[in-house]
Amino acid sequence: MAETDKMALLIDGCTLYGFADGVVSWRFAPAAAAPEQSGGASEAPESDAPASDATPAADASDSPAPALPAGNDADALPSRAGAMELAVRQLAAEDGIPLALPPDILAERILSLPALDGESLGSMVRLAMEKFAPVSSDDLVVAYEVVGATESATRVFAAAVPNETLDALAEDLATSGLLVTRLDSSLLCEWKSFAAAAAPADTCRAVVFALPSGRFDLVVADGSGPFFARTLGVPAAPADLIRELTLSLLDISSDASGAAPESVTLVACEGLDPAMPVAVEEAFGMAPELVPESSLAPYVESAADREAEGGCIDIVPPAWREEEKAQIADRRFRAGIVVAVVVWALLAAVLYAIPRMIDARTAAIGKERDAIAPAYRAVSDTRTRVRLIRSYEDRSRSLLDVLKQVCVEMPESIVFSSLTYEKGGESVKNGRPLPGGIKIAGDADQSQPVLDFKDVLDDMGFFVPAKLTGPTMDGSRRRFKFEIDSRFQEEDRP
Repeated sequence: MAETDKMALLIDGCTLYGFADGVVSWRFAPAAAAPEQSGGASEAPESDAPASDATPAADASDSPAPALPAGNDADALPSRAGAMELAVRQLAAEDGIPLALPPDILAERILSLPALDGESLGSMVRLAMEKFAPVSSDDLVVAYEVVGATESATRVFAAAVPNETLDALAEDLATSGLLVTRLDSSLLCEWKSFAAAAAPADTCRAVVFALPSGRFDLVVADGSGPFFARTLGVPAAPADLIRELTLSLLDISSDASGAAPESVTLVACEGLDPAMPVAVEEAFGMAPELVPESSLAPYVESAADREAEGGCIDIVPPAWREEEKAQIADRRFRAGIVVAVVVWALLAAVLYAIPRMIDARTAAIGKERDAIAPAYRAVSDTRTRVRLIRSYEDRSRSLLDVLKQVCVEMPESIVFSSLTYEKGGESVKNGRPLPGGIKIAGDADQSQPVLDFKDVLDDMGFFVPAKLTGPTMDGSRRRFKFEIDSRFQEEDRP
């Protein structure tokens, strides 16, 4: 699995290149019948847009289909979808990856258009590309990227591809499980690799790219950026390359704003036929500067770099985006249903299990309670007996002691008619023995001594504040009757 997010795929001939911490490649067998290409004629048709500096892609008839190198058995190679499936597995590109398409799939040209806003510029680019496309406008997908600007115009790299070609690509993508985040142009990736390594030049120069598949591409640029781009196909002989280069130079010379190249660079792949640099020199009339392709960043790595840049071309049709959104919405809906079912099942299980858990816990607590009940009753009975025994053995508040204290403090004017003593502890309420006390009934010649006597009982330290009933006047005897109920303090009980 790749340890970086910088990944990309690029198709060149019958090879699928991938980048993730390095370049890998997968060969695939050519299609049994090559699909109709969207390349235009070698001569640029008339257009309402200022496209005199634009060049069409090479016609498919001008370039033979990419041939497999000697020693490769096409029957032993996977299909293009099979190679994509291998890339998905090896690069771990389940989350999506950009894919750069070659010029033999795309119809590409550079347009020089007035400076316009995005929507107007897009409409003009589509109108210009529809002029030379071999299919109707309804069956065409057009995308563009701004590659340069002058004082009076904007240079736009435009690419067009028929829906039929995209449908075939979509089948391969669906079969392989490859999710494409953006469809790029491999020709722009080639130019990016060269421009990143070459020194800036204010003069007009032509760059010929010789690719391992046998295809040749041409980009002509000045100080403002590229203004001409064209694939030269796969020449069978040096004469074919000379013819394609000559046609390209005629296109450039026919443009009033174009300039003849002052220098030529040939980016040569490994194993290039020595006759091809000679053909380039014969076509341009000057010796090309040879630059090994290995000295540049791999084209597929440039495709990965372009993914992080803004404003790059994206040839993915809107229908694919809508379908992707629908698939995402469908996946989210299905995931929501699964989550809802799981949550419902969990809630149902919880609601079903909670009463049973409560019943089981209640039964367990009941068993524990029943198991300790005999021991609890035994302890409770023992504690009750101990309290009773202690209360019988306690002489600190016996009747004689209490009567002695009461008589000592009793005023002389008070006469007791009765005194009731309760030891306390004989009766129990709420598991606690009730405190004892005394009840005194009597009379006095005045009410004030009764009140003073009640205060004295409260201050003895034996009793809680006493309850006094009276004193009330007995008319027949002319004395004040009263009744005092004093309870022992509970905290002082033994």
